[in-house]
Amino acid sequence: MKLPDKISWLMGRVQGSLPPQLNQCLPTPLPEQEKHLVSTLKIIQVEQ
Repeated sequence: MKLPDKISWLMGRVQGSLPPQLNQCLPTPLPEQEKHLVSTLKIIQVEQ
């Protein structure tokens, strides 16, 4: 699998699982831009 395909697959996985978990913890749902930011930060593993 080529790198762009891997990245696309990974983004789909993260976007499909992370925002719903966050929305359960937050009083209001995340806007689309914030969902995208969370997904990006998760992929680049900013916490490390």
